[in-house]
Amino acid sequence: MVSFLKLLNMLLIVMFFISFKKLKKSNNGFSPIFGFLMGVIYFILFPFTLLTFIESFKVNPLSGAKGVWSSVDLNNPVFHYPYFVIWTVLFLISLIIIIYPFKTKESNSEFLLQAFEKNITKIKFILVISILIQSIDWGVVIIEFGGISGYFGHHWYMRNDLMFNTYGSLYVIFVKIIHSNKLIFTGTSILLTLYITLKYKKINLLTNPLLLTSVVFHLLIVVITGNRIYFAIYLLFVFANFILLNVYKPIYKLLILSPVVLFIFSAWSYTRSSLTNLDTAVNNYVQVFSDFEYAIVSMLFDISEGANILAAFHIIKDYGKVFELLNGLTFLKVIYPIFPDFIEKVDSFTVIAGRIYEPGTNLSLNSTMVAEFYANFGTWSLILIPMLTLIIVLISKYVNFYSSPILAIMLCEVFLWSVRSVFSDNFISMIIVAFLLTLEILFYNLLLTISNRKARERRIA
Repeated sequence: MVSFLKLLNMLLIVMFFISFKKLKKSNNGFSPIFGFLMGVIYFILFPFTLLTFIESFKVNPLSGAKGVWSSVDLNNPVFHYPYFVIWTVLFLISLIIIIYPFKTKESNSEFLLQAFEKNITKIKFILVISILIQSIDWGVVIIEFGGISGYFGHHWYMRNDLMFNTYGSLYVIFVKIIHSNKLIFTGTSILLTLYITLKYKKINLLTNPLLLTSVVFHLLIVVITGNRIYFAIYLLFVFANFILLNVYKPIYKLLILSPVVLFIFSAWSYTRSSLTNLDTAVNNYVQVFSDFEYAIVSMLFDISEGANILAAFHIIKDYGKVFELLNGLTFLKVIYPIFPDFIEKVDSFTVIAGRIYEPGTNLSLNSTMVAEFYANFGTWSLILIPMLTLIIVLISKYVNFYSSPILAIMLCEVFLWSVRSVFSDNFISMIIVAFLLTLEILFYNLLLTISNRKARERRIA
């Protein structure tokens, strides 16, 4: 049976390769559907394929994952049904992209560079603002914990619990704003990187202070928050768009550096919760390498948040049988404040999944959009997710990167993020991102108007 699953997975790989080539050929590389496709490939297809060919995997308990959700064995028939559910969803997503008649958009490096040149000052301004907001966030939180040592003395995941217990819903709003700001920071740093690459045909951090600062801040986000995903999205988008733009020299450099990035991302999953006890953390990671083959696979799972797909297998296996379907409640959560008398109040799906599969830990368990759709709608998700894909395709028709690169990259990023995050959180993030960007652009236009007025007055004088 597993041999048959491997053949099916090879078909998926071919389908997604064709999908990527089609978006590249039609110059839809900066569209929402491209971001969605990259999210599906990175968060679902890659770990799904890895699991298919190694047949079974268990997250090392030393990394903190100890629930039953953390292991899947495809030789066990109970996992065949969830496998076919995920496979069917992936197949239909790729099929829609392949058969949809995309119109080829005009594009070349010079045309793209002109679009960047028109907007680069605004892009840099928004990037600087997002860096300042992030700096303020770190300053406030570190002071709240009594300094650097106090901050890192707490488990990276439990810091939010402590702050929530102190400030309640006010802190929840604060976290959502900061998350949205990180999305803006990531998107504008992607644009800056691509602009510099197109303009100078190379990337030299030492001669581009703002780019160097943005890369440093990406690394600081990893260290200070324990979250690798923003830097991973940055690298993924930059790498994919280099391929789209046929800019291959930086790709070779990224490929050379990839083993180092792979090692750092993997090691961080073991050390981020024990920064005050690095000896124990390092020993835990060294133990993983006692089985070198497992260590390599574990590293590959770590970089793509592959544990999420393991959780998805268990959720699809259990919902509708062990647990009742949620019937859309976690999706309706976004309009609960408007209709509190008609909609049942529920927690975010990550909280619900964490409570079921890691009881007593306060863990929020990510499991990809496929798991949330299935836990709510069961087999209807096989229709609903392809419908969502088609909607994203239609939205992409009306997004023009050349007239609004900031909007285009943010939609790309939001739809990529939606593959991993739960619907309600992603919906709220989209609204906050739009609000923050609107304020920042209005502020930019105000400063530009004042600057132009002063320049005219000097000319008249």
